[in-house]
Amino acid sequence: MRCIYPSNGDVGAEQLSDFKKLANDRAPIHADKSVAQKAGFDAPIIQGLALAVRFSRLIGMYLPGERAILEKIELKYKVPVFAGQELVYTCSVARMLRPLQVVEMSLAIAVEGKDCVTGRCQCVLR
Repeated sequence: MRCIYPSNGDVGAEQLSDFKKLANDRAPIHADKSVAQKAGFDAPIIQGLALAVRFSRLIGMYLPGERAILEKIELKYKVPVFAGQELVYTCSVARMLRPLQVVEMSLAIAVEGKDCVTGRCQCVLR
């Protein structure tokens, strides 16, 4: 079973501002172009957890759904993501442990067909 969620646009400036306030992440690499360029990037990079937060919606509302409680998540950030990039989120059931009511899932975020974030998570169903 698989759930693909096109984000219908990028992570917008308002969302990034809200995340910055929530996380209290003031690292200049996320906001200052010159700092990002000195670090070897073309522009400020989006915070990794700002990208990952959308998995909460997918897992809790769609796959496995409203009975899912996230127990663990592991993500690997392969390449940076920049504001303005179209994101596609994918969740796929990798394994179900029915006696334990546990679902293991593969996760990915792609930009232009290339995975920039990959990972796995485990949910228990209540």
